[in-house]
Amino acid sequence: MNNKIADKLAKRKKMFYMADVFYTIKAIGEHFLRLAGLFVILSPFLVSFPAYAATDIASDITLDTVWTLAGSPYIVRAKVNILAGKTLTIEPGVVVKFDTTHTYLMVWGTLKAEGTATKKIYFTSLRDDSIGGDTNGDGVATMPAVRDWFALYIQNSALVSLDNVVIRYAGGGSCDICNGAGVFGTGRVKISNS
Repeated sequence: MNNKIADKLAKRKKMFYMADVFYTIKAIGEHFLRLAGLFVILSPFLVSFPAYAATDIASDITLDTVWTLAGSPYIVRAKVNILAGKTLTIEPGVVVKFDTTHTYLMVWGTLKAEGTATKKIYFTSLRDDSIGGDTNGDGVATMPAVRDWFALYIQNSALVSLDNVVIRYAGGGSCDICNGAGVFGTGRVKISNS
């Protein structure tokens, strides 16, 4: 292959839309093979995980709010308070990712995260590409680990319902008595099928 073609391919980012998911493919090679609607790159290649549109969250929940499947994944970029008297409802199938060890949801009001057996709700690390795609856009450069984000922090006045919820890679932060916990606090919590 001549250098001009190789240079163009190395600089170009190809997007292929399929089944409501964008697959980002960075091609460094010359051969493509189409199988069952997917493009497979032959010879030297780098393929990232599916890239999804994301909704950034960096401010408190001050009104009754619904995080919809259409807006998923949600990226929590700060400590986010669900204020007393307010409700955050998370729809089945939603993925919530947390940016750093000091990002978490502090629940003073109500959190309803009620998934289904076929549409679980995930709370996980931003580095977790296996669910919600490569949201941080770094391919396989980073891997998720326990303590990547803090927790769902439940205050005395809070009411939390978690059904068909999966919590991954939590337990970060600097709390001596709560490290390692994905759900922490003293409010009223109902957990089922999780």
